[in-house]
Amino acid sequence: MDRYDPKAIEAKWQQVWEDERTYHTPDPAPGEEPPYPLGGMRAIFRLVDRNVDQLAGRQEKGPLVAVAKVDDQGVVTQVSVFRTPSPLVTAAITSALVNTPFQPARRNGAPVAMDYLVSVELL
Repeated sequence: MDRYDPKAIEAKWQQVWEDERTYHTPDPAPGEEPPYPLGGMRAIFRLVDRNVDQLAGRQEKGPLVAVAKVDDQGVVTQVSVFRTPSPLVTAAITSALVNTPFQPARRNGAPVAMDYLVSVELL
């Protein structure tokens, strides 16, 4: 029987995700401008920190990868979390993204729906 090796499993998934470009967000095409949170990323992570502190009373560390679907009005309509240090961080980033207004993406000057990638290492 093989030994359970969490580091080997993590390395395998990292390679799969890299091969499939799961975390890759393509550069905007000419005439495109991606969505951006009003108040910047600092506003989002202030909410995440506050939510995690309230929920757990501790600081969470590790990788966080999430994608927010931002509609043409700058409203987050869906959040998908791909990597997270804990369920508490998943709840916190989802709440923070949903409650943050965004400048909508633009294509040739017109607002459009577009994904917004959050990929950070929480320290």
